Amino acid sequence: MLNEALYPFLNDLVREHRQMHCFTQALREALHTGNSCGWTVGRASEAGACLRRLRDYAREHFQHEEEDGCLEDAIAMMPTCGTSVDALRHEHEEILAALDRFQAAAVLDDNRPDYWKLFAGQIEELLKQLVDHERRESRLIAGAFNVAPDDV
Repeated sequence: MLNEALYPFLNDLVREHRQMHCFTQALREALHTGNSCGWTVGRASEAGACLRRLRDYAREHFQHEEEDGCLEDAIAMMPTCGTSVDALRHEHEEILAALDRFQAAAVLDDNRPDYWKLFAGQIEELLKQLVDHERRESRLIAGAFNVAPDDV
């Protein structure tokens, strides 16, 4: 764990990244089960619930990063990372918009198995983008605050 006195918000960020990973993994498992065992109404409903939880958490997490100053503090500590922070913020918008589109389509389709057969691959690609985003964000924060990358 990180030194709370030095950077109290970093431990919160670590917890949030771990929680995001849990939500991502839950959706991945639901997609895998549906793809390998066949999509049923129950599996589609579970995948829809996982997607909704991930979307809601991602929205909170990104808002927390942007409004609580974590990204601004990174720029203050390492001004050369400003362009990277701007790119990460833009990705927040893109990822949330994609999660919103998938969620809206799932609701419109009433989480029918056909929807998931059609979009599971695209959602998996979005999950890869989200995981990559979180890794790059962690590396940037670690560099800015001079902490070990594994600590963030």
